[in-house]
Amino acid sequence: MKRRDFLQTMMLATGGAMLKPMWWPHLAQAQSQLGSKILVMVVFQGGNDGINTVIPYTDGLYTANRPTLAIPQNQILTLNDDIGLHPSLSPLMSHWDAGNLAVIQGVGYPNMNLSHFRGTDIMFSGSSSETVWSSGWLARYLELLNPDFPEVLPPEPLALQQGFSARLPLSGDRGTTGVIVDDPDTFFALVNAGFTPSPDDVTTGFAGDDEFGFIRQVDVESFEYADVIENAASLGNATGNYPAVPIGNQLSTIATLIEGNLPTPIYLAAFNGFDTHANQQGNHDTLLDYFARSVDAFLQDMDRIGRKEDVVILSVSEFGRRVGENGSFGTDHGTAAPWFLIGDGVEGGLHGKQPPLDNLDPFGNLLVQEDYRSIYANLLSDWFGATSAQTSAIFEGNFSDLSLIQSLSRARPSVSPTLTQLHNPKPNPGRGTRSLSFDLAQDGLVDLSVFDVRGRRVAQIMRETRAAGSHQLSWTPNSSLSRGIYFLKLNAGGRETTQKLVLN
Repeated sequence: MKRRDFLQTMMLATGGAMLKPMWWPHLAQAQSQLGSKILVMVVFQGGNDGINTVIPYTDGLYTANRPTLAIPQNQILTLNDDIGLHPSLSPLMSHWDAGNLAVIQGVGYPNMNLSHFRGTDIMFSGSSSETVWSSGWLARYLELLNPDFPEVLPPEPLALQQGFSARLPLSGDRGTTGVIVDDPDTFFALVNAGFTPSPDDVTTGFAGDDEFGFIRQVDVESFEYADVIENAASLGNATGNYPAVPIGNQLSTIATLIEGNLPTPIYLAAFNGFDTHANQQGNHDTLLDYFARSVDAFLQDMDRIGRKEDVVILSVSEFGRRVGENGSFGTDHGTAAPWFLIGDGVEGGLHGKQPPLDNLDPFGNLLVQEDYRSIYANLLSDWFGATSAQTSAIFEGNFSDLSLIQSLSRARPSVSPTLTQLHNPKPNPGRGTRSLSFDLAQDGLVDLSVFDVRGRRVAQIMRETRAAGSHQLSWTPNSSLSRGIYFLKLNAGGRETTQKLVLN
């Protein structure tokens, strides 16, 4: 059985739990295409009441349908003569004024499914209501960039998910392409608590030897991820005034990891409570307040560390709520709802049209104005640089009628490196001569060595003083090195960075 077939079989048999975390190959290729851009997706679990979030405050049907839940007009944060924001979103108004907040109105899809479970699956998979897909749209894109996944596992994660345990967002067609972690310290402790390294007890002579060795490599790599995440967490320190609630803690963690130079372009966060069937007033106000204050603190941290132009935040929810309030002072499951996109690279303003309150579908729900896949496709193309052929393949159709990003990532002038880092060796995996490259933020002594999985130095490639800048060299592994996983480590200027090296 081939390793890929074996992995897929084990994923089906164990639900993926045995092999978490699982990553895709050729990290350098994926990073070069995604660049330095970061997407943070915040999930409003339960179905956010869009009508009380982005409010058609001049429409008399708004107050008529919501005698107790309608927000008083003198409290609404006006965006134009007809539309305004809930007052709890006031921390976002500075971003609106700066042109960095896009309000996408009436988001949904044809024949919306109002089940939490199915609606959430549709939102994460990027499918229509009639199609059931078992993979997430983000994972499919990353697998398109990495056709050899999952045979080679890179040393650093490309996606981190917090706040919810759903596998679908990061599930690809060939395996799980991300890891779920709430707190870096907890993750590090949990992983290392059960680790007993024993790479020398090699088994030979039985039918499953190759597959067993592959599982061991995945296991070793899992511990390396824990160390990478813990190292980034130790280098970063979010200082924003985050509310001490789950969404605040999650965005604070993401800010810390970004400041710690974790090269991860996709983060997912979530918080629940939006299923407001009863006693909505107060509860919904508080949720929006937590969201707005957390986002504002996060963006202040991104500004402080010089990454504000590299990050956008997208808020999503599986559906909205009905126009009228119910008898329990709440709202029931509805269809279209607004989504937010926030960041320095965003084309701010109102996008799409506010769903009319006097023209509803046969079930009394709002009419969808913007297909949610248009938002995803626009982010993939204009933020991450995906081609139209790639987005069409991911969503099995063309969804590109929105313009949410100011411009496609522009080439910036070449500057001296600001971070000492080691890049992925090329080719990898391989056997012969490798091309190695690294950046130095300052002049200094450089130690570049190779270690085995037991932490033993098996080769010292370089130990000499080099000037600040980008460097490249060739290295041929000694024929005495057996095939398997090794770690290429660069020590310079008090910083250590690592890349996985696979000999085959």
